[in-house]
Amino acid sequence: HNIVLFTSSEDEFEGIGPKWKNPHFTNQTEGIHFVADTVAKLENTHLYIRVHPNSGRMPQDYLEKIDQANRQGKVTVIPHNSSISSYALLYGCDKVLTFGSTMSFEAVHKKKPSILLGPSIYQHLKGLLIPKDKKEIVEMIQSFDIPLPAEEETLQLGFYLKTYGYNYEYYKADTYQTGSFKGVNLDDTDMLRKQEGGIFSKIRRLFPV
Repeated sequence: HNIVLFTSSEDEFEGIGPKWKNPHFTNQTEGIHFVADTVAKLENTHLYIRVHPNSGRMPQDYLEKIDQANRQGKVTVIPHNSSISSYALLYGCDKVLTFGSTMSFEAVHKKKPSILLGPSIYQHLKGLLIPKDKKEIVEMIQSFDIPLPAEEETLQLGFYLKTYGYNYEYYKADTYQTGSFKGVNLDDTDMLRKQEGGIFSKIRRLFPV
């Protein structure tokens, strides 16, 4: 059996808040070694750890700690700058583990058992296997008699990520944080003061300028 663990850009979530703290491990590196040690005890099972490409900007000692998860003949660490395709790994494996990577839900779409080891914006959607503790993590890694996930919500998520929903009728975004409503720049406080009635009066009441 082949298992693939896709790591995440751990640094991107550090400042978000306590809800994004991993419930099982102090950090991702600890989790990686936990999974590696678990797989190393199994017969006829190999773990491939695909290090996230963005990890190249992390300190060298961080990458070295991940490299130390190599277990001769049992665990292979694929570095962040490898040309090996993540999708080739996904298509060829029997099971996927992630710490919140988008590959967790792509695995569901490909009907691969997908174990989520950390918080994710996808965690409330159907199809993911979410262990409640370390004991259940081990059980899920060991078991290959797991029902295949349904893909019904993956298409909805894929559509949203491709389109980000429907276009606004009156609002036009210029950047992620700025835009205009009916041609009026919402950052132009002088223009907003001049507008009378309608939505702009409501905007002024909600967001005094």
